[in-house]
This record gives sequence, structure tokens and C-alpha cells, in this order.
Amino acid sequence: CPEVISNYVTLDQPYGREVADSVRLLIKRKDVVLDSVGVDMYGRTLVKIKVGSIDLTEYILEKGWGWYSLSPDITSPQLDHLKYLHNTAKIQMIGLWGQPGRKYRPTTWRRLYRRGG
Repeated sequence: CPEVISNYVTLDQPYGREVADSVRLLIKRKDVVLDSVGVDMYGRTLVKIKVGSIDLTEYILEKGWGWYSLSPDITSPQLDHLKYLHNTAKIQMIGLWGQPGRKYRPTTWRRLYRRGG
């Protein structure tokens, strides 16, 4: 998802606040289930997040609120499905893809607007 001002970045990424607020509303006062699915290349735990019957990753990609990224810990059919959701939102210009301006991956945004760097 797009970055928002934090301990890591000095500037909100376009559409970041809208996405953050929308996700907060989706999960507010609901049970959230986390299921560990592996560890990424930085040693961070990867989790599948469920809000009721909603898979949060799929929901975010369907809404055009985030980027698809590769992960060696996700099986090929799952990865293909996530890539499909991402590409469909992009083609249909849903969410952030319908916003004007250049789209930076969050990793690029963090590099450009790193706090204290």
C-alpha cells in the first residue's frame, strides 16, 4: 500500500491516507486472524490476514490500493491469483491506478523520502 508519514518516511505517498483510512474502517471493531506464512528476505514474518471471510491482501489488490510483490514463501497458484488481481485493478484504473501522477512502489518512496537518512 502507499506509504504514510511514519518513523520511516517524511512525506505521505499520494493516495496513502485514503488507503490507510479505508483499511482502518474495514477492520475496526472486528476480529482479525493472522496466519504466519513465512519470512521475507529482510527477516520479517509474512502473514495472511483475514477479517471475517475477507482475505485482506486480496481485498487491497482488488480495490487497487496496493502493489503485488513476489514472495518465495507463497505458492505459484496463490501468486498468480494476486498478480491477476493487481493487473486487473491497474488495467481498469481502480483505486490508486485511477489517480493522476506517477506511481512509485513503496520501496522506492521510502528510499526517496527516508527519515533521518
